[in-house]
Amino acid sequence: MILRVCPKYDRGASANCGKCEKCIKTATLLLLEGENPEDWGFSTNPKLTLKLLKNRLQRFVVKTPAVFAEDWNIIQNRAKEVEPDFDLKEDIEWLAKFNFIRYYKIRNFFSLRRLYLKSPKVLRKIIRKVYYTVLKK
Repeated sequence: MILRVCPKYDRGASANCGKCEKCIKTATLLLLEGENPEDWGFSTNPKLTLKLLKNRLQRFVVKTPAVFAEDWNIIQNRAKEVEPDFDLKEDIEWLAKFNFIRYYKIRNFFSLRRLYLKSPKVLRKIIRKVYYTVLKK
């Protein structure tokens, strides 16, 4: 069976890309339910899906607005409940412990990136100090 969740389907793609946030979110939920995303029409293997999610969260690339944070909370709660297989254990444990509240606070703080880039160097230096102070908490 193929699940069509990718926004690229609307533009004529023949498969889920496996890289956009919607694909990653759906594939992660399938993994947590014990399913292989490849069996459902996703182009990435289970290990790669979780690595991609981890990489994007660490780089603040996941763009879901905070109002949709509940989706990630559901995924995280499920990650806490499941007994992962050995290959995925480390990544699923990481997901279960990830602090989404802190993630959204930092991401919202830096959503004004354009303003930051157009700011004078002195102001950018202050913003960086605040960023790293928030990041350490």
